Amino acid sequence: MRIGLHGRNDYTFTETDYAAIRTARIETLKIMDFTTIPTLQRVRQENPEMEFIVRLYDDRIGT
Repeated sequence: MRIGLHGRNDYTFTETDYAAIRTARIETLKIMDFTTIPTLQRVRQENPEMEFIVRLYDDRIGT
């Protein structure tokens, strides 16, 4: 069993987000497809073994 979290629905995370990932020892992080590469690199600094699950987003759906 892995400990997971749905990441912030934004391009970047805050220092509070990184602290939560570190403190809770998150192993799997669900992110949006527009989360920036530097954000993912920082998450990997908190946990080099982090598993990412990506939610794909298309703003054309529902319009």
